[in-house]
Amino acid sequence: MSTCQREDAIKMRQKSALKRNANHAESAIRGGKEMSKVVLMDFFAEWCGPCKMQDPIIDEMKKKFGDKVEFRKVDVDTNYDLAAKYTIHAVPTLILEKDGAVFKRYVGVTNAKTLEADLNAALK
Repeated sequence: MSTCQREDAIKMRQKSALKRNANHAESAIRGGKEMSKVVLMDFFAEWCGPCKMQDPIIDEMKKKFGDKVEFRKVDVDTNYDLAAKYTIHAVPTLILEKDGAVFKRYVGVTNAKTLEADLNAALK
């Protein structure tokens, strides 16, 4: 096998793995079916400072809303297809979905008061 063929084979395996990873993440977010629940997706990256600032705010919302809201973290560096599907151009980006449709979208660090109000609105 030539070097070019080897590189092509490696690229194909990487693309396949990334696609499986994105499909798995989307399936996990959707629970394998269309969600009727409110879902807050946190698109982040490990290297992102503002994403680390968003984490305690999300943790606070998890405590307040418990299992009424499904919280999901999506690493944009390993879930390219899902990030592309939601046209994520900056992190942190939060996507609030209700009944499988985007209800609200936030780019940058979002404060607890705003998130709480919008989560309550989505639950109605």
